Amino acid sequence: MLRRRVPGSFVCLRCRTQLGQPAVRLPFALRRAGSHSAANAQDKKTDDPDDSASRQEAPPSQPTQSKTPVAPAPTSEPTPSLIEALEAFDEAAKRDHVAQESRDINDLPLSRQAVSQEQKEGGDGNQALNIKYKTRGTGDDPVFQSRGKVLKAKNERLPIRILGASGEAIVLRSKGRVPKDRTPPAQSQEGDESGIPLTGRLDDETAGSKLSETFKNIDELRPTDSSVLSSQDFAGLGKRLVDGFTSRQLRSYLRKFQPVADHPTPPKEPSPDATPPWVLERRAWTRVGTEKMMEEKTDGATTKLPVLKEKLAARIMRDCWQLVDQGAPRVPGRLQAKLRETEFGLVLLGAQTWLRDITQDLLEAGGRLELLCEHNTVSIFAPQENAEKVFSSLVGVLSETKTASLDTGSISSSISISSTALEDVGRMTNTLVRASNSRKRIHVSWIDSPPTADGRESRSDVVYRFLLCAFHPRPRVASGFKVLGQGERYVMKHNCGPQLPWQERRRRWARWSTPIGVEKPAMNKPVIPCDVLPYSIEPKPEQPIMEPTPEAQDEAVTEHLSPDTTDGWSREVQTDTSALFGHVVHSDKSLGSLLRRTEVDPSLPRTFVPVAPPFVALGFPKVYGQPNGMSILLRFIPDPRQDSASARSAPPLELRLEIADDGTQQVVCLRAIASSFTSDVLLPSAPVDVRLLQDRYFDLAGENLESHAPAVAEFLRLADLHPLTGQISTPPGIKGLQLPSRILSVDTPNTDSTQEESVGVDYLFAAAEIHHAVVTAYNAFKLSYKTIEAGQRGGKSAQITLEPTIMEPVDDVGTHDGEAFMKTITKLSFAVVNKKSTFGWEVRRE
Repeated sequence: MLRRRVPGSFVCLRCRTQLGQPAVRLPFALRRAGSHSAANAQDKKTDDPDDSASRQEAPPSQPTQSKTPVAPAPTSEPTPSLIEALEAFDEAAKRDHVAQESRDINDLPLSRQAVSQEQKEGGDGNQALNIKYKTRGTGDDPVFQSRGKVLKAKNERLPIRILGASGEAIVLRSKGRVPKDRTPPAQSQEGDESGIPLTGRLDDETAGSKLSETFKNIDELRPTDSSVLSSQDFAGLGKRLVDGFTSRQLRSYLRKFQPVADHPTPPKEPSPDATPPWVLERRAWTRVGTEKMMEEKTDGATTKLPVLKEKLAARIMRDCWQLVDQGAPRVPGRLQAKLRETEFGLVLLGAQTWLRDITQDLLEAGGRLELLCEHNTVSIFAPQENAEKVFSSLVGVLSETKTASLDTGSISSSISISSTALEDVGRMTNTLVRASNSRKRIHVSWIDSPPTADGRESRSDVVYRFLLCAFHPRPRVASGFKVLGQGERYVMKHNCGPQLPWQERRRRWARWSTPIGVEKPAMNKPVIPCDVLPYSIEPKPEQPIMEPTPEAQDEAVTEHLSPDTTDGWSREVQTDTSALFGHVVHSDKSLGSLLRRTEVDPSLPRTFVPVAPPFVALGFPKVYGQPNGMSILLRFIPDPRQDSASARSAPPLELRLEIADDGTQQVVCLRAIASSFTSDVLLPSAPVDVRLLQDRYFDLAGENLESHAPAVAEFLRLADLHPLTGQISTPPGIKGLQLPSRILSVDTPNTDSTQEESVGVDYLFAAAEIHHAVVTAYNAFKLSYKTIEAGQRGGKSAQITLEPTIMEPVDDVGTHDGEAFMKTITKLSFAVVNKKSTFGWEVRRE
């Protein structure tokens, strides 16, 4: 066993008898000098077991002055046999002293446990005396403690004469065992007449050293030059730990110096390499299938080491000392770590591309990473070096986690947001969205890698606008409902999820319709009345209808750029009407109960699914404008968290931009939607239904944006809008947009704009839609085929819209009024492709 070299660690037996104050009992060989010769005493010095035991158990104390009568000193001279015995004893003591000094100090026991362990394993028994000395009482007979027993010392006379005087000896008699609750007091360094400090210090060292001394001995084995050892050196170091120290000593060292990951509480100032606090528990890498026992070959024999000590030694080398076995990387093993619920939930999010990249780059063939959802544990099966790299990369990514808190009161005070809706938002935005226990806060966590640029929308901002657009009440929006024709039942609508907003995709929808056979004669086509909309429809010609001349174009631009207000906004509210074709669908808690209904129920939740025939089947006779014009529609809603009530009730905004083929962008206009009305018209006997949209708005020309809406212009400068490459990144909103007071309320009468007060309003970015449109004419009205990409929030759809805008020259514009527009809508709803028509929703053979 390796030991530290401590000076003064051995005192021969003769020196013990001379240094001690009380006299000690003479050696066994001397006590038998009267009956044996010096030669016999020398030969039997080490053969007699009683003699060895007496030398071990003899207390190195010096008797005090005894009150027992002492026999008178003899007058005769010492016998020759006694002198020879003394000389023989001196020579034997000198040989023992030399042999003891030449003995390797590493063979000496370090602690009381080590002494016990070596005695069990067959030690030679020539260990130092395991006696703790203490004098109790005030009498002349001192009392000692040895091996849990109380010994009382007393001087006894011997029936021999030594050096001309009567022989004496100290006899120790047992007085029982030491009580368990009685601890011997600490021995002073100076000592007193009742104890010997030097012998006590020697006994304390040989019986059991302090833990700090043991830790120093273990630390001396730690390599300092390199943390990567060869397999032979690694196994040899483990053998020295197992053979040189007891299990209790190794366990104590491991508890004191074990890695930080075993402790949930992080240090006050963690180092960059410290395990983060969200790693609740980390188990050291262990070889698969070799945790129970390690076999070591010695001199051709296979010896099985103790399981506990081998594990302790391995953990000390790997966890405490961070040593790596150079031959172990090819050995499969397992590394486990238990993560906090938030971080483990982020690992499970999305497509996990970053996690797949880590495993593909760092794991070899046969390695794998497992996620144990029940225990929030990550298990890495790989060689040690690879497993450590994978875990370090995993920690590095998860260290970029950020968490934000949202107020549910600002989203909706009447609607409770379900956990399912939060899961859907988290899946779409690749975040972890959870509601607090009180449901008053929503916590959003995400991995901010790569980090969000300054001034750009963060993940928590995206989650907030998703929830706001879905659940926040819209006071400026109204709706109507009308059924034209006789329906029979609800028919299931399949595969409509991608065309709907995200909050409506989980429901199952059905359309109220009347199934008609192909050979059944056509039914009477109902005409949609004009009163389904709150405001009248006034068709206007498109200006210019054909390609204008440069003079006409300049006049149109001048008129458009010269509003009659000083704030740049239009003075009067304008109306925009359009018809959208598709299916009005309903939903209920139970799909079976919905399909069994025989009457339409307008109180059921409903939505609109756009329907468009294939573009190649449209057969447009003429296309106006660009063949595939692209535009971007940016939507904004007032921030509900601002203090002003008038600002919170401000109208939503729509910003339209046109994109040329070379990617250049031009602002068309900015609209403030004063009110919006939606009327769903059900046509059960037609292939499609109709949704009529009517918006009333104030507009600001794009040319006036810099001068009259600088906050919006600043938003566009900070935004990154590249729809051709799929790159759209914007700030979270518009700050401090100044709006005239007439725009904030439609009921406010028009006043002189020079006397109006402006109100600053904060807007949040709500959505971005990319429109591709092809425009033609249907009965002289504007017919558009659009594809709209609204991202994960709004979905992707193809739409057919009809607007009351005259696209072709007509003899009498008055004949194309609102009623004519409604008739055109009805005609288009029942259109089929046949010999007479190239446009329709279905093909019929006649």
